[in-house]
Amino acid sequence: MAYECRRAAGFLCDDNRGVVSGFLQTHREDVKWQIVLRYSGMIKSIALRLQDVYSSFAQLDDIINEGLITLADAVEKFDPAKGGFSTYASIRIRGMIIDYAKKQDWVASSV
Repeated sequence: MAYECRRAAGFLCDDNRGVVSGFLQTHREDVKWQIVLRYSGMIKSIALRLQDVYSSFAQLDDIINEGLITLADAVEKFDPAKGGFSTYASIRIRGMIIDYAKKQDWVASSV
């Protein structure tokens, strides 16, 4: 099924699959950041679940900032043939948090 994106009121698509496919077709920076903003809540949700991993050396805001960068990279590297974007993005964000913890604290390497 093809998803068509149309510009209306500043948004390119009404659904997330359409936005992601719109980026994959155009590679426009504004579309990429629209996707990042739509999925930014996922970062906080995952960060709160993994708070025990990083709470001794990082603030939630630091993790969210790193997560935004990771999410932007995930948008660029996403391959729709391998599954859904939200699954891919959540795995990348969780991995970023664990990697961040490992870089900051040697104890976290047991995670």
